[in-house]
Amino acid sequence: MKLFRFLALNMVSVFLSHQMATQQSTDCKPCICKQRHADCSSRSLKAVPQRLPTDIIYLSLRNNSLEEIKCNSFKNYASLTELDLNSNYLSLSSDVYSPCAFSGLVQLRILRLCGNCDSALNTTLTYTYPDKPLSHATSLEELYIDGIPKPRMGKGFKKLANLTKLIFTGRCNLLYIQEHMFATTPNLRLLNLSSCHIYDIHNKAFSPLKNIHTIDVSGNTGLGLSNGTMSTYGMIGTKIKVLKMNKIVLPFTIGVVAKNTTFMYLKHTCIQRLYIGHNFIEALEEGVFDFYPSSLELLSIVDNRFTVGAYVYNVRKAKGLKSLDMSDMSITHNFFWEFPNHLRMKRHLEQMFHGPPDLENVTVRNYEMKSVIPDMHINLPKITFLDASNNVMTKWIGPIKGLESLKRADLSNAFCSYIKKSFFSAFPNLTFLNISNNLIGDALRKLRNDSGTIFQSLTKIEILDLSASRIRRLHRSIFEFNTKLTYLDLSNNELTCWDPDIRHLKSLKYLDLSQNQILTLEVNFRESLETLSNNLTVDILQNPLSCICDNVAFLSWLFKNRKHFRNVSNYTCNLYEYKIDLTEEFVDALQKQCKPLFGIITSCLVGITFTLSLSVLALLYRYRWRLRYLYYVARDRYRPVRASEREEHEFVFDAFVSSSDEDFDFVDKLVSELEGQGRRLCIHHRDFKPGEPITSNIVKAVQTSRRTLIILSPNFLSSEWCRYEFEMAKMEGVYEARSVILIVKIGEVDAQCVPRELLYMMKTDSYTECPENPEDQATFWTALNEAIAN
Repeated sequence: MKLFRFLALNMVSVFLSHQMATQQSTDCKPCICKQRHADCSSRSLKAVPQRLPTDIIYLSLRNNSLEEIKCNSFKNYASLTELDLNSNYLSLSSDVYSPCAFSGLVQLRILRLCGNCDSALNTTLTYTYPDKPLSHATSLEELYIDGIPKPRMGKGFKKLANLTKLIFTGRCNLLYIQEHMFATTPNLRLLNLSSCHIYDIHNKAFSPLKNIHTIDVSGNTGLGLSNGTMSTYGMIGTKIKVLKMNKIVLPFTIGVVAKNTTFMYLKHTCIQRLYIGHNFIEALEEGVFDFYPSSLELLSIVDNRFTVGAYVYNVRKAKGLKSLDMSDMSITHNFFWEFPNHLRMKRHLEQMFHGPPDLENVTVRNYEMKSVIPDMHINLPKITFLDASNNVMTKWIGPIKGLESLKRADLSNAFCSYIKKSFFSAFPNLTFLNISNNLIGDALRKLRNDSGTIFQSLTKIEILDLSASRIRRLHRSIFEFNTKLTYLDLSNNELTCWDPDIRHLKSLKYLDLSQNQILTLEVNFRESLETLSNNLTVDILQNPLSCICDNVAFLSWLFKNRKHFRNVSNYTCNLYEYKIDLTEEFVDALQKQCKPLFGIITSCLVGITFTLSLSVLALLYRYRWRLRYLYYVARDRYRPVRASEREEHEFVFDAFVSSSDEDFDFVDKLVSELEGQGRRLCIHHRDFKPGEPITSNIVKAVQTSRRTLIILSPNFLSSEWCRYEFEMAKMEGVYEARSVILIVKIGEVDAQCVPRELLYMMKTDSYTECPENPEDQATFWTALNEAIAN
């Protein structure tokens, strides 16, 4: 019985639900109803539908043929919070809206009445704002309405105490803002008057708006910057925070200068953000910064034509300014202009480039800079963000001093092909750097071995974007000092392999190598990846990975460590001229196919090598005495002849001095003493031929000198070039069968650091040591002179 009752109740519930759904679908025609929203737009309706669900909170009657709103048209929809009547034929005249048109809409918060007035107003009608009908919507907060000339906001608006947003849009023809136009709407916080063909504003028009937060008069090209004075005067005493005056100057106006009178009254307001972009401004009147409001934090001057003028010297007066956006500028001069020679002293440069002292964010995107970045000083002690992307700055010389607090920088799309290795040294606190879409690969090739130090000063960098930069190869130590790096993007480059050492990058979370020319990842990279945290993710998507037997070890390793790789299921590899989806099954099959061939080849190579090695060793052992005999016969036969030839040879120098640059003082005294006794000495910095390779100069110096004088010191032992000079002198002595090397020891030398051959010479042949006692040095120089001559 209980089961029967349960089934019966379920059937009744399903039936009632179906009936309600059917009824709701029927009542909503021809509209679409869903989740208390009714969409009746573009239905050619001539009247407000009355059979919609009564609990709807949103109703759209946009783009219909409504010509009037009759009394109680919305009485069935008391729950409405948003009503859209845009784009009908509901012109703002007394014949269209019944006094009780909006009665019952006590919860309505948003009302849209835009796009109803004709673009050319009918002079036979009396236009007015429907303040009486609207007075019934006491909860209204936002009103979107067409703008009509002359009429004020009627007395009915006084009942709309919650109205905070008034947006004149659609077909707006306000023309002139009268003194008392907003007297009945004192609670407005946002007033949008953009693109309303306004040519003038009464100087007290905004005075009643004591709570106003944002005013937008953009797009009224008839206003001009000179008429801005009238509108800003009425803002005194209000709570205005945002003023938008974009595009209020007629297009293609020439010689626009922002006058002091344009902004003088803003000094007495609490404004925080000012937008004056797209106004063709070329300069600011001198003294304009004397009226700078201390509360202003953001200034947008995008798409103007600023040129350098006297006002630049007063930019430092803009105290409190934190954000400056001057993107999309169109300039005809070099942004980093050249200074006369008499102004190149540091103190003058600092004066020239003093910026707003509190500035934190600067945007100069699309500024059409066509120049290099020189060594300069810009005093912006608090700057943390700089966006200079999409410019033409081909050479980054720097460093740019004064930006030590900079944390985020975007220099992408700058066509840079040269970077001086010290350019980034002035940005020690950078955590984010985007230099993508440049010619960084060309810049690194020009730096050669110095490319490994280009980022060494960026010890705090966390995000580095080098994508799309024509990079073909990276120095092994290029990221050696970037230990806090977490995100590294090298996608869309020309990398064929991975050389940098990443074992020390413990914080690295993401490495993007997609869209390169990588065939495989070498063993060094695999080992480095395994030593890092398990959180590291690598992306090598869209690389021509090789699918041949030589690469099977990497492919197998890839799938064993797939947790470190992104989008592995989308990887492909190249097998000769074919592109194949890279799957684990394919790698297993390739591994089985390559294994027998690999084993055979390896076995053959090992066998051949072993056989040849045994044969050579057997021959050497069998003929060891004959080989030794031939060596001594050859040495005895040729030594006398070569020696006699050498006696007839005239040397250019008596001695070639092989020494370290750090022992310059001793060498200088040696030259003075020996050349004072008539000896001819060959010294690196004096006698080497410019333009010749240093190795060629060393060999020639040894061959054209009677002796090679080794100045043995700790500095000598640490010098690679000194070791090379010793080896060349030793070989000269062997091949020419003459005594070449003469050793002079200065200072304390650790015997463990002395090369074995040099130590052997010191033990078997005599060497001299420079005495510290001045009385013995005269004897030392005489003995050394005789040793060179002997």
